[in-house]
Amino acid sequence: MLDNNHNIHPSGHLQTKPWGQKEFSMLDPDNNLLTFGQRM
Repeated sequence: MLDNNHNIHPSGHLQTKPWGQKEFSMLDPDNNLLTFGQRM
């Protein structure tokens, strides 16, 4: 998505969550919020 110039959501930069997961969020072309995560 970044290759197609879709931006990371302003509040969605990579964060380490207290439950042991790294997450970031993006808006898709239809303005749906997509959150991606990975266990640490």
